[in-house]
Amino acid sequence: MADTPEHDGELPPRHDISRIEAHRPLGATHGVLRGHGPVAARQNAKVLPFPRRPKLISKSALQGLLTDHARLRDLCDELESLADCLPAYPPLEDRRTLADKIERATIAHVKTTSSFLGRFFSGNEPSVTRSILSRILLRQISDAMHAEDTADILRSRSLTPAAIDMLSYMLRFLFEGGRRALDCERLFLLSLGSTRLTRSALANLEGALA
Repeated sequence: MADTPEHDGELPPRHDISRIEAHRPLGATHGVLRGHGPVAARQNAKVLPFPRRPKLISKSALQGLLTDHARLRDLCDELESLADCLPAYPPLEDRRTLADKIERATIAHVKTTSSFLGRFFSGNEPSVTRSILSRILLRQISDAMHAEDTADILRSRSLTPAAIDMLSYMLRFLFEGGRRALDCERLFLLSLGSTRLTRSALANLEGALA
């Protein structure tokens, strides 16, 4: 039995089935009838499938991603506050707690985003969509590696002036890059996923960008 698209009982705004890319025919049936008389051939009897309808993205399906985005944006604000306080910095125990928080949030974001995109944007996507998806996921891997390096410095028992300068740079790179990544993911959904979002999901996404 085919999967039933998950939605809130409403269709996306501006939903246009004609925009769904038609699949190529599954194949052609060629038959040759042999008998005592002349040979007859059936000419290219093609079977045309129904176009596959993409999964709709409901408000509830989108909520997990937006919750993760909100958590990561709060972390970016916390990192910015720490960077603004340097060269003064919190005690080792607080820095270790923040380092653990950075690693947990980064890992959760990669998992949440990968799961969401794989659920709703896998299959026969246009080449431009596949390219953007690859870019998003590769950027997340790069950000995760940088987050790990930042967490290692935060766990240092003492910070030299040179280490403080490096930490300031790494913190700003992390929270500025994190905010850009979140905006990129949301804009991707608004532009390329707009025909798949239900009205309530679209309203929530637009509210998150406001």
